[in-house]
Amino acid sequence: MMKTKITKKLLLTIKLKTMKAVKIKSAIYTMIIIFCICANLAQAQWNWGGTPFNNRWGQTNNLNPINTIKSIVVGDFTGNGAIPQAALHVNSNFLTPPDGAFFYPQGNVFTTDCPAGNTTAWRMLKGGTEMGVLFNGAANNNLHIQASEPNSSMIFNTGGANERMRITSDGNVVIGSQGKGLVLKAVDGDNYYLLTVNNEGDLQITLIENEQLSAKNTEVK
Repeated sequence: MMKTKITKKLLLTIKLKTMKAVKIKSAIYTMIIIFCICANLAQAQWNWGGTPFNNRWGQTNNLNPINTIKSIVVGDFTGNGAIPQAALHVNSNFLTPPDGAFFYPQGNVFTTDCPAGNTTAWRMLKGGTEMGVLFNGAANNNLHIQASEPNSSMIFNTGGANERMRITSDGNVVIGSQGKGLVLKAVDGDNYYLLTVNNEGDLQITLIENEQLSAKNTEVK
């Protein structure tokens, strides 16, 4: 009789502990779900994607699309009353520590690196199609600027949307679309010459004074 009572008491104790453990687990799972779903509590969410397991990536989508992160920022944007201007926005002005000390130059906003012997590249895509790429080849130290699409030109603007030069897809270098021409410096002196051509194809060479050159481009070498 005594043995039966002890057994029942032991079973009751085990049952109570089991129920308590289940409640604790349920509470933990509930907290995790709330943390992942509610952007206002989690502030950001990072879900994984990709297979197999060694090819994973983090992504900012949320189970509730309303709470999906729209922009990733570096810096205290909220504290400075600022709104991100891009999907990825880095502002080192908002990173100033209390002591004002940086362990890197504050102007170094973005840096990339890759293993030696590889091609390092920054690519620009539009609708999944590569439009251009800035890269250094694995076998050399040259910097390449590439317009990737067929029949695409490389256009250089200054002072806003003012085209000054373009390199066409067939390799022609066009200078003076909205500018004045080509300025060359004499190889054996300090004179500068402006080369222009009229509609009839006549080439004109004009000596210009150093003071006439833009203050922002005083050295044309």
